[in-house]
Order: sequence, then C-alpha cells, then structure tokens
Amino acid sequence: MAHPLVGKYESTDLTALAPEDRAFARTEIKDVLSGKGKGKLSPEDRVILLRLWMETFERPSQPATATEIANGPAPSLPKAKADPKQARRIPSLSMPKFKTIRAILSALAILRLSDLAFICCCIGISAAVISLGTHSMRESLRIEDVKRDAEAVVAWIKENGGDKRAEESFQPAVCNKASTDTWKGCIAALSAEGGPFADKKSRFDPSRDFFTAKCDMSNPDTVGTIILEKGAVPLGSSSIAYTALDGSEGLTKDLMLRVIVCGRGFHLIKVATDLTF
Repeated sequence: MAHPLVGKYESTDLTALAPEDRAFARTEIKDVLSGKGKGKLSPEDRVILLRLWMETFERPSQPATATEIANGPAPSLPKAKADPKQARRIPSLSMPKFKTIRAILSALAILRLSDLAFICCCIGISAAVISLGTHSMRESLRIEDVKRDAEAVVAWIKENGGDKRAEESFQPAVCNKASTDTWKGCIAALSAEGGPFADKKSRFDPSRDFFTAKCDMSNPDTVGTIILEKGAVPLGSSSIAYTALDGSEGLTKDLMLRVIVCGRGFHLIKVATDLTF
C-alpha cells in the first residue's frame, strides 16, 4: 500500500503552490524521507517522495539555497538500467599524422634493414601480381574479340557456301568454283582489299595475318588468329577428321570446313564445324 504522502502530493502540482504551502510540503516530505515518520517506507514510495521533494524547490530562476539542499535527505538512488537498445559507442582511435618529411623519416628510423627489405619485397610481389592479372585480363578480352570475328567468318561461310559460290557474280571472284586458283589464293582474298573481311585486323597486332594455316607454338604471331581446317572421312572410319588446309586444294569442289581460334597458350578454341564452302 502506498504511503499517505504519495497519495496526498503525487497528483498535486507542487510548483504551483504558494511559497508557504510549498515549504510545508517540503518539510513534511523531508521528515518522512529522514525516517521520522511512522511506518516503513518502500523503495518505490521513497523514489516518488524524493521526486516530489525536489519539486518543492524553486525553479532555476529561484534556485534552492545551499542550506536547504544540505539539510535535505540524501537517499541513495537506484542505478538506472542500461538501455539494451542504445547503440554501444565505439571509441575512435586517433591515428598519428605525419605532417612533415622529418616526422616520416623519424618513424621509419625504428625499422631495421631486414624490415625494409621485407616491405620492399612485398611491394614488388604485389606489383608483379597486379601487372600479371592486368595482362591476363587484357589477353582474355582480346581472345573474346577474336572469337566474335571468327563467328562473323562462320556466318559469311554459311551465307555464301554451296551453290552460291558457283554464281558468276560471286565475290571475291578468286573463290568462285570456276576459278583456276587454289584455296590459298581464296583465303588470302577474303581479308585482302575488297574482300568481305578487309576491315578486320588481328586483335593482338594489326601487322599479323588475319587467317593462318595452324596454331604454331614456334610462332607466337599465330596467337589470336583464325584458322580454317578441312574435314574428310578417313578410310575405315565413319567420323569426320579435320586437318590443316594447306591451300593447294582446288576450288571446283566444296570442302567441309572447321573454324577455330588459336587462343592463349596455343590452345585451340572451336567456333564451328561441318561448314560447307
């Protein structure tokens, strides 16, 4: 059961009372808080009465005198519980600021020669890894561009192969079935001036050939080139085997072609097979 003074003053605005009434209420509450009153005072009622006792003092414009506060009770307040929802404040670390070259040199002076050698080694390795990664990425992008060029070659062969190559108006004329030239001259005409791939250049080096006969490990210039291979069914086999197109074949007959790309590390990348031209 609440203390009688709690029921008496809790619903009263003590700041609105006259000075004499407020002084009387302050004295009455102080006596109870000091233990002069009868009956045991519960912790909850003590907190409420303490708050009411503080309200009996004047506001900041008329602060309570030092004597009143000194003579007042000083009960121990319960510790406020920490709010678990309140974000924990992380202390900030102040980093040293090197504003002059002398300060930087003095900081480096504590390093031994072995420490400096290790740091330089780490920096060198990091630079080498970054350089190698950048080079590999560029090479991969170039190979992808070559593959797109090879796909354009495949599309042209599909569109112009077969009977269309026998037409008199077929261009380039050196690739016509009635031509007395060989496949070597036809392939050269495809990327020569006036050919369908005259505007295509090697993605690695414009001076390199657009078409090559094979992916040759002894010739680094073949990396990133497009290769045409001829297909035939060997005796005793039912599958098509592809070999290098040496260019000596005549143009009167259609050939089964395969288009591949000589990739990084001289790896063969297949683009299309079973093309008739």
